Amino acid sequence: LQLPFYVTSGALMLTAASAMAFLPETMRKREDTPQSIDKVHSKESEEIAKIKSEPTTKRTKLAKTLGQWKVMLAKPDIQGISSVAYISGLLQGSYAVTTMVYISETLNLSPSEAGMMFTAAVLAMAAVTKPATDFSDWYVKEKTNCRSTLIVPGLGIAAIATGMRGLEIFPSALPFTALFVVSHLANAALVTPNMTPFLVDSTTEEQRAQALAMRNMAQDVGVLSGAVALGGVSQAVGVPEAIMCSAGLQALTMIFFALRTGPGRQIKGLSEERIHQGQFEEKKEK
Repeated sequence: LQLPFYVTSGALMLTAASAMAFLPETMRKREDTPQSIDKVHSKESEEIAKIKSEPTTKRTKLAKTLGQWKVMLAKPDIQGISSVAYISGLLQGSYAVTTMVYISETLNLSPSEAGMMFTAAVLAMAAVTKPATDFSDWYVKEKTNCRSTLIVPGLGIAAIATGMRGLEIFPSALPFTALFVVSHLANAALVTPNMTPFLVDSTTEEQRAQALAMRNMAQDVGVLSGAVALGGVSQAVGVPEAIMCSAGLQALTMIFFALRTGPGRQIKGLSEERIHQGQFEEKKEK
């Protein structure tokens, strides 16, 4: 049983190394990027610039960070995407105290069979990631520049699939696995590929690092609270009820995100800039 821990540790180290090598955030900034892309939301940028310009001491460093977060949390888009990050982490944290308990106690799956179920979900997610990313870029370019139009149905499909697992409509291994895969496919195809781009679209260059930190923190808090809260529900009421609770939280997140971000709208100020960026890229290719 110790070997899986060593394998996971090695995989995490490889992931960290690849992220350091290839992620845009860790690479040198390109000098030929059109500056107009990062001049959106000038009011928020000015407020954050003012906070950063104040003298820095150990005592004021935390206050500056909290001041930047306060400015960004006032934006509906940041509120919406933070809730999506939180529910994503909550579901990750709840698997050990809901799904794993259910498949071992109710479905009587062996550890290897449980591993095969999770592997099937991961393989399905890997298969749709690239097409989903291409579709997202095409849809945003041709239809609307608001990625929340794709995120909302993804949350809805995942919530329905999770709820059906909790209702025990199909209390056997194969249908349970199929619904588990469907919920992960919905997230992989519509939610996950659009979270970071949506966040980038909603922030300026000065805000971006803090916004990504806020998203990661929201997800981490979700992991911790999901394990504790839904673990308590599993013990007090039952595992199916805990799964239903997670589905209900997904549905509430979908509603909140839709209300805060307005799926289908045109993000103010970005349409003209993307046109400018497209012209810039065409000139560069020529």
